[in-house]
Amino acid sequence: HAVKSFPLYHQYATWCPPGVQWNQDGLAFCWTWSGTATLLDVRALEDKPTVLLAPVSMGYLVGWGNRGNSLESYIQGAREDGVCPAVNGEFNSLQRKASYWQPYDAERAKYRLDAVWDTNAGAGDATMLQHCLSILSYGRPLFIAYNWWSHALECVGIRWAEGKYLNVVWQIRNSHNEDDIIELEGTKGVPDEAYGFISTVPVSEV
Repeated sequence: HAVKSFPLYHQYATWCPPGVQWNQDGLAFCWTWSGTATLLDVRALEDKPTVLLAPVSMGYLVGWGNRGNSLESYIQGAREDGVCPAVNGEFNSLQRKASYWQPYDAERAKYRLDAVWDTNAGAGDATMLQHCLSILSYGRPLFIAYNWWSHALECVGIRWAEGKYLNVVWQIRNSHNEDDIIELEGTKGVPDEAYGFISTVPVSEV
């Protein structure tokens, strides 16, 4: 395979389709751009219909202000309420008015997160690597955060640096308008927080 990452190299077109740019455009909403990206990828892995979701629709969790948020808060909101579909396909919308999203509240329930696997944050780099590998080997992406960057992202895979024993390169989907994954090497790429999004709510339960 041209992209020798583990384990999602064969799903590259799913989590990084050509020409798609994920862009929070300066808004302090990395927590929902990355969380929603992870949710969309899990839906794709479940072979559910492709429906673009709007990250900014989760702005109600911070009162629609231009503020950061915790990963746990996003997960709770995505489980309980779901994420609104993108209006007119505009998944990078920056629209932050409650009245704008209120008509789509009923649609949220169709796009809810279900099972999530946590990792043992704070247990050390080796343990975090082990837990992340377990989730990636299950075939699911990671919703992650870095303290040094004050940033939330999606991890879609890892690869081993050529000629470097056990030097892990983390493959990350960012929300700063990149047209491809970014890579973080070694301990700098080890997340401080990581959650594996395992499944979404079945259609029969909506």
